[in-house]
Amino acid sequence: MVNKQIILILLIITVLLTSCLSNVEETHTINEKPINNEESNSQEIQNEEVELNNRTINFLPGNYVNSGSNSVLKNTNIEGVLLSMRWRNIETSKGKYNWNKLDKKIELIEKTGKKVVLNIMTSGVNVPDWLLENKDVETFSFIGKNKNQPIYGKTLKIPVYWDEKYLYEKQKFINELGKRYVNNPAVVGVMVSFVGTINNDWYIPKNQELIDKGYSTEKMIEIGKITIDMWAQAFPKQALKLPIGKSIQDGDNTITTLAETITKYGYSKYPNRFYIQINALSTIIPKANDTLVQNAQKDNIIYLLKLLAQHPKKIGFQMISSVTNDPNRVDKARLCPSRNTDCILNKVLEIALSYKPYFIEYMSEDIENHEIQNILESSNKILKKVNNKETNNKEILKEEVEENNTTLNFLPGNYNNSKNQIFFDFHYKLQKKNPNLYSDHNLIDSVILIVPWTEIEQKEGEFNFKNLDEVIDLWYNSGKHVVLRVIPYGQTRGNDVTPPWVYNSVSAIRFSSTKRGEVIIPKVWEPAFISIYSKYIEALGKHYNFDNRVEYIEVGIGHIGYTTAQPSSEGSKAFLQAGWSIDKWESYIQKVLKIYRDNFPDKKLILTISPILLRNYYLKDNLDFGEKIINYAAKKNYLFLFKGISENEEEFQNTGFIPLIQYLVNLDGIYTSIGFGDDWPLIGKTGGSYRSEEDFEKILSNVLYIKNNIIKRKFPIFLVVLDNELSVTYKKSPNFNSDAYEALVRFKESNNQEIQNE
Repeated sequence: MVNKQIILILLIITVLLTSCLSNVEETHTINEKPINNEESNSQEIQNEEVELNNRTINFLPGNYVNSGSNSVLKNTNIEGVLLSMRWRNIETSKGKYNWNKLDKKIELIEKTGKKVVLNIMTSGVNVPDWLLENKDVETFSFIGKNKNQPIYGKTLKIPVYWDEKYLYEKQKFINELGKRYVNNPAVVGVMVSFVGTINNDWYIPKNQELIDKGYSTEKMIEIGKITIDMWAQAFPKQALKLPIGKSIQDGDNTITTLAETITKYGYSKYPNRFYIQINALSTIIPKANDTLVQNAQKDNIIYLLKLLAQHPKKIGFQMISSVTNDPNRVDKARLCPSRNTDCILNKVLEIALSYKPYFIEYMSEDIENHEIQNILESSNKILKKVNNKETNNKEILKEEVEENNTTLNFLPGNYNNSKNQIFFDFHYKLQKKNPNLYSDHNLIDSVILIVPWTEIEQKEGEFNFKNLDEVIDLWYNSGKHVVLRVIPYGQTRGNDVTPPWVYNSVSAIRFSSTKRGEVIIPKVWEPAFISIYSKYIEALGKHYNFDNRVEYIEVGIGHIGYTTAQPSSEGSKAFLQAGWSIDKWESYIQKVLKIYRDNFPDKKLILTISPILLRNYYLKDNLDFGEKIINYAAKKNYLFLFKGISENEEEFQNTGFIPLIQYLVNLDGIYTSIGFGDDWPLIGKTGGSYRSEEDFEKILSNVLYIKNNIIKRKFPIFLVVLDNELSVTYKKSPNFNSDAYEALVRFKESNNQEIQNE
């Protein structure tokens, strides 16, 4: 039930809007009606909307671009321009409008025959200063967290989304826009976002002040309906486009409740001109027919893709970034060789087309890139055909080939027919000695860099990321993807992984051995440690969550970050004496997984699973424990790295990995990646033994067998290697081994047919 505050807001808006709506042109009779959520659903207004839906909406299917330079406007592979401008730059003082810049841009676009979608940003930081300075407007403050934006690190003050004075002024402004542009034939659509905190992308800061001031999903639903009606009445001839995203979970409402409810409202009330879109198109998005999308639950962000899949030809995408200037960000799933724009764009379009979108919005840099024009041309033609006649994608492509007597670059394929990824686990001592070692190795996709807690937080609460940032820069600039591996403790002499000051408030577990001497490890399942560790993770999240140089975080659980509590016999005895149990360990792991996800909501998180918990407590004997951990992590969108791959099939069976991977594959509504590696090199000296070239190829074969027969190609896979493997596969190395190199190449490029042939 809508609370009293919402009802009061709606009544105030209804009264205030009556006066401003009386100034609207007589031809726009729908705008003369007050905005009132329940009354706006009256039969009279619905009848007028039916009449509107019978008119021709000139919003054409095809490619659109986010800006309109002269070179872009001359491009025949786009239909129109998403023309962006901020409210604050138009109504610079109350009631005084400067339309010159917007008029000139529309005129320029119109002369080229392109169409215009108005992306006028009216929320968040786009609100005029004169309105923000009004003491009657309730506001809240938040800190910009996206390093890709100029507001990063700044404290920003914006109106709460439901403030009645803000909504009143916003309505007046939208009406003025409508009076000026509704009859311009070039203007075919408007963005109707109501939670565009930074721009018109859907973004609601998870902010305690906002929550304290009355945020609720129910309240946001009402504001969303009001805002859509504002735009719909001011622009009755135009398409209505709404980017959707996740929101704050409250009560029984999940992170997708707001988006789902508003989507239903838009499609039911404006069925012929309402579109939703996701402004984050990249290769990490699964196809529409993927079980991850089809089975997505409402508490999972993937459910937003399910909403798109349920409305073919009434949805669209915007690229997450420019494939020309930022290919690594677009190829988040690592489906292509680094910076291969043709491959990346093909993969992205392959995914997008599976949803049968009406439009795709590109960055201007891509429209200006002459090397990908043939792909953009194919994209535009396909979008037109998908939305103009009933046919499937393969038929469309066949017709395109026959008509042009040529082969299109954009061809449909299997999402998981991508190359297998290679991650380099960079030992910290080597990292310190030669920080960019093998950064030009042609087979590496990603590097795993150690995050040294003792160096970063030498004093409690004081963080220094300078040295780590310098190493990250080296690898990012070499075109590799960066994984940050966090380690809470090890078992070196004295344990130099954990800062010494931790033991001022956390109990120490001590043991000694002939090999290591005295070892000190914190009792990590204690609340005192979890409190300290969570503050450290929070600091890491603030620094790296929005850092586009970093793609993955390998979370730190136990020994060297793994799910292992302690691998040595002496250490295992000490842990048991300190009160360790499987139940306590399970609880601790789940708490840590949640802490990481809360602080890295935008990163791909990797959980590393080891065959041993303690000596005599093995994963294979505690599969129920493993299933609980995997289920919990999978629902929080973790990736999984299984450490303990072997050339010996019996040894590998004893890890317990196979039944757990089968369990993971059978979970509903889950999309992930699965990695494999070992603590010892896959070729060369391994402690007291040696792995030959034959052993190396056997390990690679075992991994491919698991991909094809256990995972059944449902998820992408990756392989973690050490410096030994790179030394023998690096062409500049004196240890270069051509057979090992070719084996790794075959592994990366393997597909179904090759696996079957093996």
